[in-house]
Amino acid sequence: MISCRDVATIIMSDQFDALPWLRRMEIRLHLAMCKLCARLASDIKQLRRKVRSLADVQVNPDFEAELVRRLSKL
Repeated sequence: MISCRDVATIIMSDQFDALPWLRRMEIRLHLAMCKLCARLASDIKQLRRKVRSLADVQVNPDFEAELVRRLSKL
């Protein structure tokens, strides 16, 4: 089974849609069983949605990437 570290890396890098079908299913299965990774996925999704909602506000274009990078170090 895929590890929590691998799932977190994929979730935070936003590579999920580019993965092969079988790998995406592995991740979905992991998220269904692992509450911590499911919570991380939910938090990252909300964060991305909120950052995108700030589109009318002037922000550094690398803000989201830098924020995700810093969060991945936690």
